[in-house]
Amino acid sequence: MDKRNAVAHGRETPKVVGEKYRANVLRTKTTDIQLVADMFADAFETYVSDLAYIRQDYRINYETR
Repeated sequence: MDKRNAVAHGRETPKVVGEKYRANVLRTKTTDIQLVADMFADAFETYVSDLAYIRQDYRINYETR
């Protein structure tokens, strides 16, 4: 409501108000995507380091680092 009033009374231009909103939305989406990507990378690293791609019966034959 405050932004609408600022535009209506000439304190802000519609372009400035719109740009702020879009950048904020993009920033939030970028942050969320980065979080999911980090979680995926962490899960994959654990999968590889735990030798989860090898059947439990055969993991004893592989060295872990």
